[in-house]
Amino acid sequence: MKIILDENLPKALKGYFSAYEVTTVQEQGWAGVKNGELIARIDGVYDIFLTSDKNLKYQQNLTGRSIAIIELPTNRLKLLTTITDKILAEVESISLLLLIQRLVLTHQLIFSKLALISCQKLADSSASLVISSIL
Repeated sequence: MKIILDENLPKALKGYFSAYEVTTVQEQGWAGVKNGELIARIDGVYDIFLTSDKNLKYQQNLTGRSIAIIELPTNRLKLLTTITDKILAEVESISLLLLIQRLVLTHQLIFSKLALISCQKLADSSASLVISSIL
């Protein structure tokens, strides 16, 4: 699970997510990048984007994006530390949903491949049946 913290959040917040791979917008060299470009850069690379930007959902078209965005109520570390259990619960919930989504997609791919193999075998056996009946 890869998490990126927006530049409006204190870097010290990273310490609360030690079970995950966490970076910040600043560490990636993206400080000052506008929201639209930032979302484009992190989408598909990170799983969760933590921000306290209240306008992000109104300013950006997030349709079709694969990044989960958690909007925090403040960027003040003192207040955030009082709700870290809720933030972690949300992160864990998203982690579970992403895991389920990936498992479903993997199984769909496996079933698609199995169906393709079965169809190919059926086509091959039908072809040999036709050939043997002609001969």
